[in-house]
Amino acid sequence: MLSVGFFTAALYYIYTRRFLPLAGIMLVGTFNRETTLFLIGLFILDAASTATTNPLAKLRQRFDFRIVSWSKVGVLLGIWLAVKLTLAHIFAHNDASENYVRIIENLARLKPRLWPSLLNVCGYLLPIVLVFRHGIRPVRFANYLYILPVWFAVMFYTGVIVETRIYGGLCSLVAVSMVLIIE
Repeated sequence: MLSVGFFTAALYYIYTRRFLPLAGIMLVGTFNRETTLFLIGLFILDAASTATTNPLAKLRQRFDFRIVSWSKVGVLLGIWLAVKLTLAHIFAHNDASENYVRIIENLARLKPRLWPSLLNVCGYLLPIVLVFRHGIRPVRFANYLYILPVWFAVMFYTGVIVETRIYGGLCSLVAVSMVLIIE
């Protein structure tokens, strides 16, 4: 729950474009869970979002990566790396037998009998959000959904895809998206 709280607060600070509180959340939140790395991607998506209000606009119309403050991205990445490297040093002698590439295992978990577990990501709301994503206003917030392919690729590589806990931070993004769709 703590990681969901940190991720949700950071999502709020990204949307309201308040960098210093976001940097503080990155510092403290990364000690709790490394998925704060995705906040950097969300920060970039938000900063690159153009003023378009057309939810069907092409990617070139939705994003302008020239307007991103890459120095702020560097600060966030530096914070994340500093915490991760510090933790790796402190816990260097811990058992690392669970840290390995899980692609083959996750491919085996794509059986139809496990689909309910996969669809349960974010309380069964993710498929609904994906289908109705064009109804999310403001479009700037809808742009955050472009983090999903990256999230799933990383989790497919490192996580156990049927464990709902690895999608914790994603739940706040999906929940807010669902509220915006309903609204």
